[in-house]
Amino acid sequence: MKKSFLLIPGLLMITALLLIISGCQKKQEEAGTMTLTKTPSLTFGKELQFLRQHTEVLVLSDSTGKAKLIAAPAWQGRVMTSSADGDKGLSFGWINHELIKSGEVQEHINVFGGEDRLWLGPEGGQFSIFFKNGDPFNLDHWYVPAMMDTEALRLSRRIRVELFSVKRPALQTTRALPLMSSSQEKLKSSRKRISPPS
Repeated sequence: MKKSFLLIPGLLMITALLLIISGCQKKQEEAGTMTLTKTPSLTFGKELQFLRQHTEVLVLSDSTGKAKLIAAPAWQGRVMTSSADGDKGLSFGWINHELIKSGEVQEHINVFGGEDRLWLGPEGGQFSIFFKNGDPFNLDHWYVPAMMDTEALRLSRRIRVELFSVKRPALQTTRALPLMSSSQEKLKSSRKRISPPS
C-alpha cells in the first residue's frame, strides 16, 4: 500500500511535466509559424508605378541605371524611395499606400511616407513653427505648416543635380537631391579617415 501511495504523486508529477512540455512545444510551433510568415517586398519599379498613378514624380538615376531614387515635387520634393539595383531591385522607402490612394488631406500632418524630406524644428515648445501664436502646446493645436506638408515645390532648374525651391516672404529654401554613383561610393569608402590629434 505504501508503494502505491508513493507512486501516485510521482505519476501526477510526470503527467504535469508532460503537459507543460507539450504546451511549450505548441507555443514554439506557433512562434515558428509567425517568424516564417513574410510579407512580400515591393520592388522599386512597382513603387514607381504606384506613385505615378497618384502624383508627378521625378526619377534620378546614375549612369548604370542601378542607383535610383524617386522624388515627389508635390510633396516638397521628398525622396519617396530608392534602390541600389534598378527597377527590379528592392524599394528601400516606406510608402503610405492607404493615405496616398485615399487622396484625402489630413488636418494636422500628411504622412505620405518616404525616405527623406524637408523638416524644420523644434516641433514643440515656445519656438515651434507648428503652433499658432498664443495656442496651447498640445496635439490638438499642432499643425504642420502647408509649405512643409501640402504645398508643391517648383522644379527650378534641371542640371546634374535636381534642385527644388520654395519662396516665402521670410523664408527661402532650396533642396538639392544628389545621387551618388557606385564609383563615387567606392571612392568615398576607400578614403582613409584621419582623426585630429588629441
